[in-house]
Order: sequence, then C-alpha cells, then structure tokens
Amino acid sequence: MDQHATGAAASVPAGFHPLPPLGETFNTVIGPLYLGLRDGRLVGGLRVEKRHCNPAGSLHGGMSATLADICMSLAVQFDHDLGAGTIVTVSMTVDYLGAGRPGDWVEIHSEIDRAGGTSFTRASILVPREAGDATPIARASAVFRTLRPAHGGKAPPHVGNLLRQQFGLPPFPAKPG
Repeated sequence: MDQHATGAAASVPAGFHPLPPLGETFNTVIGPLYLGLRDGRLVGGLRVEKRHCNPAGSLHGGMSATLADICMSLAVQFDHDLGAGTIVTVSMTVDYLGAGRPGDWVEIHSEIDRAGGTSFTRASILVPREAGDATPIARASAVFRTLRPAHGGKAPPHVGNLLRQQFGLPPFPAKPG
C-alpha cells in the first residue's frame, strides 16, 4: 500500500477499531481515531489527512499533542479501574522528533508509570514502517487527575468499561456502595 495514500484507499491496520462514541466531544472533531491492542496494551491510531497538517505539509504539532493526550488518558482508564469519573490533564510535555505526512498511519503507544487519583504516563508517537521498524515523530509525558462527580451529580460513563467492551474484555468489577 502507498504509505501516503489518502481517503478511501488508505486502510486501517487489522485489529484497530474506531474510538467508541464518548458523547459529542472534541474527540469526534479531530478523528477518526482508532484503538487497537498490542501485547494487551491499548494503542491509538490515526491515518494522517491533509486537515491534520500544518502549512509545511506535516502532521501539526498540536495534533500530535492532542493524540498523545487522548491516548494516554484512555490507556490509564483501560488498564486501571478509576470508576465513573472524569480524567483531566494536569500537565503535559511533548518533544517533537520527526514528521508525519498525509497518508501515514500514526500509532500512539502509552506507558503508565502510576495510576490512581493522580496518574503519570508517557507516550511514543510513531509511524510504523516495513519489517516492524518505526519512525518516532514525538514523545510525551503527562500527569492526569481523576475527578469524581459532586455528591448527587450525574456520573459520566465508565470509559474504561466502554473500551474493554469494545475488545471483548470483561468489565471491571462493580464497586460496592
């Protein structure tokens, strides 16, 4: 396949599925975003389109940062039962190492250093190439905070369970009370 194909000719690699709907959120505007599993870990994916690029024709740095932010937060919620809360970004750092181009398939691989009320994560944003090689285009690290709904407030969906369901995995056990 042409690495720089766009539109209908640009396929999504096997094992990746569209990000499940999480309401009418920013995630629906920038995509389509995809999720897959590699060695039991959640991996994000995006086929770069011209609209994702800067005037120089490469993946916009803001888009790379957004992909890292979304995928790191989803990885925490997929791997760890944080309950039905909202996870928000406290801080994030991104180092830009290369460029993605229209038609490139970009993957976001996250590592979780600590998960809980405050979670610490890292991500590598890569363009996979032939023979298992990959070109790194960015790396990121972030701190996330889990916010609980106010007493009597409406709980948001349990994102971790929505993601687990998409891959046929059992939900996290219900918490008492």
